[in-house]
Amino acid sequence: MEENKLQKELFKSIMRVNKAMGKRHSALGDLPQGTFVLLHAILENGHQLEFITDEEMIGMTVSDLSEILLVSRPAISRMINELERKGFIQRVSTCSDRRLVYVCIAPLGKEALQAAWHRAYEGLNALIEKMGEQDIKELIRILNKLHTVVYELANDERLERN
Repeated sequence: MEENKLQKELFKSIMRVNKAMGKRHSALGDLPQGTFVLLHAILENGHQLEFITDEEMIGMTVSDLSEILLVSRPAISRMINELERKGFIQRVSTCSDRRLVYVCIAPLGKEALQAAWHRAYEGLNALIEKMGEQDIKELIRILNKLHTVVYELANDERLERN
């Protein structure tokens, strides 16, 4: 099989960026990347839940998290168990359907996520300053397109397996 130069160059570039981003992992502080991604997914994609109390909470089901993050339900459940043990999330039921369990960000999780975002923004500002606004906008456009394509391919593969 003849090796495609473009494929090799793309693979090397992705690996270099991945390695460099790994070295900047400390940009999130002590919060592991998987925890950051899961908490952020709940915050960005969760639903406002109604409770008997006046407490406002945003939550998602395990199935919804699994689908959005493209991670199996058992893997999401393991992550949730660990984060619940650390006090970052809590499982709750709503008044309208007590059978349905939502995963919500607990106050400690919100604090950790806010601190991680603060550190991440500092790093992103430095990146924007080094690369320039025009290159960053082009990078965002390309990364969004890449995300769409990768997401579609992952869904296609998942459908083929089922």
